Amino acid sequence: MQKQDILIVRLNQSIRGWCNYHKHVCAKKAFQTIDKNVFRYLWLWAKRRHSMKSKGWRKNKYLTQSKTRDWIFKSENRTLLFASDFKIKRHVLIKFEANPYLKEYEEYYSKRKAC
Repeated sequence: MQKQDILIVRLNQSIRGWCNYHKHVCAKKAFQTIDKNVFRYLWLWAKRRHSMKSKGWRKNKYLTQSKTRDWIFKSENRTLLFASDFKIKRHVLIKFEANPYLKEYEEYYSKRKAC
């Protein structure tokens, strides 16, 4: 495994964990800020690793384009996750009058369990 692959694996673990923890609140702007900062530090990492190479060379070595997105940090085997790709999933409040012991709300609670 190359150094770039190890870096991507470790960053993906952190990004996935942080986003799964915070996806229940309004955090879309925070996710975009994370993407911006991760990219900035990865670019500095590539710059430090290949200080004598040009910007174009570094871009071709570490970054690719996929569909409509450009500047994706990727190796041969792995791709860095984007925090802004995680979906925000809101909690749905339980109806105040709903009682799990009454028959008329059995269907309501069975739908909630399915989610």
